Amino acid sequence: MKFKNIFDSINLNLNKRKLRIFLFVIFLSGGSIFFERQIKIFIQDKSVAFYNKVDDWRKRSIPQQKNVVIMEERLLIDNDFVAFTDKLVYEFGEIISLKVITKGEISINLGKVNQKGNYEEIIPDSFYSFSSSPYPLYSSFNGIISPSEEVKIDSKKLGEGWFSINLKNSSGEYIHIPIFIDPPKINARILFIESSDTLLSYNPAANLYGVPNNYNKNLDRSITTLVPQNIPIIYKQISFDEITKVKDSWDSISCGDALLNADMVHKRNLVNLGISFQSVSDKFIDDSGALENIDVVIFGSHNEYWSEDKAINIMKFIDEGGRVLFLGGNTAYRKIYRESGRQWRHGEGLYGDKTFNKLINNYLGTYFTTPDFATYASSKVIDAESIRKYFSINLKSGQIIGSGTKFPNCGESILGISGHETDKLTPDSNGFLHLAKGQNKNGGADIVFKKFKSGGKVLNFSSLSLWHNNDNNVNLMIERFIKSVN
Repeated sequence: MKFKNIFDSINLNLNKRKLRIFLFVIFLSGGSIFFERQIKIFIQDKSVAFYNKVDDWRKRSIPQQKNVVIMEERLLIDNDFVAFTDKLVYEFGEIISLKVITKGEISINLGKVNQKGNYEEIIPDSFYSFSSSPYPLYSSFNGIISPSEEVKIDSKKLGEGWFSINLKNSSGEYIHIPIFIDPPKINARILFIESSDTLLSYNPAANLYGVPNNYNKNLDRSITTLVPQNIPIIYKQISFDEITKVKDSWDSISCGDALLNADMVHKRNLVNLGISFQSVSDKFIDDSGALENIDVVIFGSHNEYWSEDKAINIMKFIDEGGRVLFLGGNTAYRKIYRESGRQWRHGEGLYGDKTFNKLINNYLGTYFTTPDFATYASSKVIDAESIRKYFSINLKSGQIIGSGTKFPNCGESILGISGHETDKLTPDSNGFLHLAKGQNKNGGADIVFKKFKSGGKVLNFSSLSLWHNNDNNVNLMIERFIKSVN
């Protein structure tokens, strides 16, 4: 019994020792697994942080594209029905060369949407037979370089402004080609500047033919774009009544439109306010004498592309007492250079340019920022006292203006006049009164006003979606700015 107890005691102690060793091993194993996981997480976090740091160094080391340079692209247009004009903007009296590449009979007519927003037929349907080889070759330097057949149109028989050349083939396919004819003589004291250079940059023909525009390129990824004159341009101009249609596609009105159809709404509104004006192209005001005897210059929804001459002439106009009204946003964001047969476009924002820095901070007051892109909201009054002083409108600080849209079919997406692309007060803006602010999440469009010592004035609504406005107070601001004499 004595030995048995001793052995039992030894076995018990051995079992306890084994149990302790076993538990210790489990502890170490579990601990090692825990610590291993923590070490892996630590290494992973440090690796990601280090990668991000190196990637940031890499990005910072990539030189910004300073030179205006492109890679020429040549593209086979995979379409057997192609039509285009030799350029977009014509002087009054020039011959318009309509070029067609297709086979078969084509009907061609020509019309325009007038300042009241109504469509007028200018030339009724005429029928032509064509026999050109399909699938033309496009060059980003020279435009269409394949043989084509020509129809000539005398611009003297059309008048001035935007026109639409409409073609239809036997399969029922349509092509709508916009052209603009500058006036032979300026009779009005108010000019509406058509965004012809911006249309060329957003050219919707990229959707139909695949030809590159400033935002859709095949090979070239630079911030420079070359736009030849001999290029297909597609855009369907519609009457005011057609905007209320439910259909929303690239060849009908879009609630987010910011080109010709948006400006049509602005011009119709000006007519309803009793404003008499003439329309001219962007190129027209490159001429230093173009703004003589003009009282007011109006820019529409989206005048993004500016030449340096245009910027200089607008600043000079204001310094000499002229008034400038900006009914849009994303203004003067990219620079263009003109040469015979083509235009160059370069840059993304023009803060680094001495001339445009001056324009932005002293004459625009606001500039495009990406926050709030493609969002829509109303605006809130900030400086009611200045609105009463300069526009004789009794509003209250905090009052909401510019809610919703005048078009029922856009009601679900367009919530107000601050939207699509919005411009905000620049840190170095000089002397601008901040009248109202968009209620978008990130601040929205800043509505600003400035009166210059020369008597010149600027009212800038800073938003592409202003054409949706359905608020009489906003219309009063526009009307009283244009008609003001004090």
